[in-house]
Amino acid sequence: MDNTYFLIRVVAIKKIDLYFIKRSTFLSYIYNYPICFTASNTDILIFLLKKHNLVNLLSSEHSIYLGKELLKIDICLFSGQKYIQS
Repeated sequence: MDNTYFLIRVVAIKKIDLYFIKRSTFLSYIYNYPICFTASNTDILIFLLKKHNLVNLLSSEHSIYLGKELLKIDICLFSGQKYIQS
């Protein structure tokens, strides 16, 4: 099981919240406080993620997953549909 995961949601018409949650490596039932990124579009969100040290912790699978989800958010915001994280 992975020690990190993302929780992504579109709150308002133009507000994206991305939470990065990392579980403790010693005690699997303890979670650290999430790191929260909030932006009005995915370009700003990617800019914020690149400025944070978090990018160095991501595996290639997490990076691909995050890119896929950000593309889904762009499509949902453009088409006015509801975003559901997979």
